[in-house]
Amino acid sequence: MFDFAANFQQFLTTLPIMGKGMLGIFAVILVIYLVTLVLGKMSDESGGASN
Repeated sequence: MFDFAANFQQFLTTLPIMGKGMLGIFAVILVIYLVTLVLGKMSDESGGASN
């Protein structure tokens, strides 16, 4: 059904592309986390209604 031996070299050539995609996803998650953290700190310092 599948010929893994013939496609293994093609799989190895796609690994850097997949790695860059995963790194990009991680970077976006990190940016969203940092923006959320900064906005949370700003709202705490604004002196709004307390619990």
